[in-house]
Amino acid sequence: MNIEQYIQSGILEAYALGACSTAEQVEVEEMMSAHPEIKSALDAIHADLEKLARAGAVSPPPALKARIMEAVEREAMTMSQQQTAPLHSAPTKKTPYSRLGYILAGIAFAVGALSIWMFQGKINTLQEQREADQLKIAECETRNERLLQTENQIALLGRPSTNPILLTALPGQSEDMQAWVFHNPAEGNTLFAPAALPAPPSGKSWQLWALVDGVPQSMGVIPDDATEEALLSVPFVADAQAFAISLEPAGGSTTPTEVVMLGKV
Repeated sequence: MNIEQYIQSGILEAYALGACSTAEQVEVEEMMSAHPEIKSALDAIHADLEKLARAGAVSPPPALKARIMEAVEREAMTMSQQQTAPLHSAPTKKTPYSRLGYILAGIAFAVGALSIWMFQGKINTLQEQREADQLKIAECETRNERLLQTENQIALLGRPSTNPILLTALPGQSEDMQAWVFHNPAEGNTLFAPAALPAPPSGKSWQLWALVDGVPQSMGVIPDDATEEALLSVPFVADAQAFAISLEPAGGSTTPTEVVMLGKV
């Protein structure tokens, strides 16, 4: 596994935020034990999150201080009036300091809620980045698989055990049509190259066949979008004595309808 890709995948951020599944938590802890650089990266993430939490504390607007002081003065005036009033007429009330405490608590709650909202936004961003990174990794893996497949196909073409078979047009068909089958009985592989095979008419498909003792066996419908440079892996038929292409209704047929090209092994 590429350690740098693993660090950049976003899973460490999710682990630090407690957003991992149980299996992912176990995986991260095992990777930290095996790779010190992963633990260092996680420690750095923890430090960044702590800085973010501190930075999330938003300073209240300047006007808020003036409003608080006005509230304090009003409460102080009310307290003074209550102290000069007769004791028997004074109703039971909360002290101004209690009310001021509620005001300050409300302000603290609002600031804390804003900080949590900003922190949650950072969590969402990290999760989105992780998903994007995972998608990129999957795309890279798909490209690597295709590249490996292409390299294997090219290597197969150069082997002495591979038999190149040219399929040419039958009488009455365009002589410009050509296709190739590369048949390797020793390795059990067969490749098909459309070469000079034109696009089928509308509502029709080209279909590849192997002939064994004169009996056709379908090797599948040739994709309409296959280019002349394409090299397609097709089913292997061990005892094939010839290969043919027929024109069929879209989607193919169980038996050939109109054979247009043929090539003998």
